[in-house]
This record gives sequence, structure tokens and C-alpha cells, in this order.
Amino acid sequence: METKLPIVIYPTMTKKEAEKVVEYITTGLIPSQEQWVTILTTLHVRIALQCILNIKEMESYCLVPVIKRQHQRLFQEVVRKIKQIPLNTINILMTVNAFYLYTCLNQGLDPNGVMTNGQCPLSFACRYNRLQHIQTLLGNSKIIVSKNLCRFMLRHRPQHRFVSRAIQLCTDITPDLILEALEANSSGALIIIMKKLEEKFKGNSIWIEMGHLLRCPISLEFTTDLVQTPSKHIFDRVCLLTWVNSHSSNPMTREQLHESDFIKRREFLPVLIEELQQKIQQL
Repeated sequence: METKLPIVIYPTMTKKEAEKVVEYITTGLIPSQEQWVTILTTLHVRIALQCILNIKEMESYCLVPVIKRQHQRLFQEVVRKIKQIPLNTINILMTVNAFYLYTCLNQGLDPNGVMTNGQCPLSFACRYNRLQHIQTLLGNSKIIVSKNLCRFMLRHRPQHRFVSRAIQLCTDITPDLILEALEANSSGALIIIMKKLEEKFKGNSIWIEMGHLLRCPISLEFTTDLVQTPSKHIFDRVCLLTWVNSHSSNPMTREQLHESDFIKRREFLPVLIEELQQKIQQL
């Protein structure tokens, strides 16, 4: 049971008055909710820390005030004293520095809890381009990633650095994401998509044809950074450039070839995507 301290706690307390608060807590008295809010939000950090360290447990209502104060050490000490992080805390955690989200997730907070706006935290972070929060959520082993979120990340360049991780975690990858990876020019995403789909379509003749279209004949790796030769062969741009600088020829036909002969990605990509779309429909 909370026992209200026999002292009025207010923001402009003198040092001696504030230390009296610590003294009361040390004797076993526990502040009321109102008193805790004042301690955590207005008293000097040193005093607030002493109050926290002299308490065995704290109630979950102490979390929001200390998050709003934005003092990391104070926040960490409060989190250590709380048995369980309330699910609705996710709403405020998504609006402040990602450090606070990271700490709460490590204390067992569900990263998939629905926010009051009806969105999951990862969807919210993607929509508002909160990059640190995206990174923090994707680093949690319990996070659930949907295909639609992977598609969203592919369509938003600032989030490309996270898309490979998101695709790795996604359990409902489908072939149409190949086209998204191509349009986004994300080789890392394409490689993971192809690897995840390989188990399902291995041995399928259409799938094998798609692989030939997307795999560089030089590196034998899937790539989206493509160039085409006048002979209609498609290569990884860097691989072909390296070859041409050494051999001045087309590695497939041995005909003379120079960098100026390369057909740029944007010129043939619509045709390639259309061909892949037709093959995907046949899978």
C-alpha cells in the first residue's frame, strides 16, 4: 500500500527539503502516485535517483513521467524497479528517442502490440520514417514483419538499409516482391527474396528461366544493378564494367564492347519487368 509522504513535494524545494524526501523514503514510506510524478518530473535528478534507489519496487504509472523527462539514467533505474512494462507504453515510446523503446523491449515489452491508432509499432515507424525505431524493432527477435511492410520499405529509399533484414524476418514472401526489389534497385533484397522462394519453386522451369534473367553471367549472383549489351545480354553493371576494362569484349559473344555501348537500366527495365510479370503469373 502506498503511504503518502508527510511532506508537500513541489518543484522549487530547497536542497534540505528535497533531502528530507529521500530520508522519508529510506525509512520505508512510499510516495503516492501524485508525489512520484512530482519527484520524477521536477526534482533534481540526483534527488530523484536517490528516491528510486531506496525503493524495492515501483508501479508502472511511474514510467510515462520519467520517459517525458528524457533523462536516460533516471529512466533506466525506473525500468529496473517495474515488474512489467504496460503494453500501452508503446504509444509514447514511438514518439521519443529510440533508446527508450530499446530499453523497454529488452525488459520484455511486446514489439507487436497494437497502438491506440490501430497500427503496429513497425508500421508506424515506417510510415513516419522513424529510422532509429525501425532499426530497434527489427533487432528484436519477436518482431513480426508483413510482406506489405517489406514492400513499403522497398518503395521508400531512406528505409532501404533495413529492407534485407525485414525480408529475412518476413514469413509470407511472394514472387511479386521480386519486381519491387528490381524497381527499388536493391540487390540485397533480391538475393534474400530469391533464396527464400527457391525452396518453393526449385525445379520449376519458369522459375529457372526467371533465375537466368536475374543472375549475372559473370558473377553468377542475383543483381538489380543491371546493364544490357547491344546483343541483349543482361549483366551486373560493375561486373561487366570490370570485364570490359580488362578485355574490351562482350563476355558472352566475344564481340568488341566498350562502356559507351552499355544500355542503361532505365531504358530496358520496363521490358524486363513485363517479362518477369508474365512468368510470375505462370508459376
